[in-house]
Amino acid sequence: MKLREILLDFTSLLDVIMIILFWFVISYRQEMRTQVEQAQLAASQAQTEAQEAQQEAQVRQLEAEQALATVRSEAQMSNIDALLDFGQSENITARLYMEDEGWRLSVYKGEDTYLGSIPDTRAQRLGLEFNGLLEAAGYDADDTVLCVFVYDAQEPGTRSAYESITEGFRQIRMGNKHFYCTELDSSVPEEG
Repeated sequence: MKLREILLDFTSLLDVIMIILFWFVISYRQEMRTQVEQAQLAASQAQTEAQEAQQEAQVRQLEAEQALATVRSEAQMSNIDALLDFGQSENITARLYMEDEGWRLSVYKGEDTYLGSIPDTRAQRLGLEFNGLLEAAGYDADDTVLCVFVYDAQEPGTRSAYESITEGFRQIRMGNKHFYCTELDSSVPEEG
């Protein structure tokens, strides 16, 4: 056998390799199409979910805005009621009376309606006692309250009582941001 006489025919082997290669290309292409379709479907679902979440967020934002508007209008009504009461001298007045053994804070609504008194023995709980009197008079915890604190700075012992009472009012303001109190020293002569 001579070298020249051996001829190998690789055509059929080449055909088989080409068939396998085409099968892989076609299979890979089909798998790629399937993955693209799945990715498109997942993207579509995610977009739909995002739109639904955005719509739900818009609905909740609208509800919150409506609730805030309601709260604001209720607060404005409370402010208007307090101003009307003040204009008609129906606001809260707290009068400090110095006594032989201590002091007493008498609370009135308007000129004539007596709500109660808080003696100096309960000064530690003045804020709670005062809030209890307001509640008994029909005020809610978040209502606007306009109060006038009247005292006579010339009376002996007033300074200590004044400090206790203003501390109690400060505690009330911590619980009710709509509690406003002004002070009136009756010992100061009026001008004019």
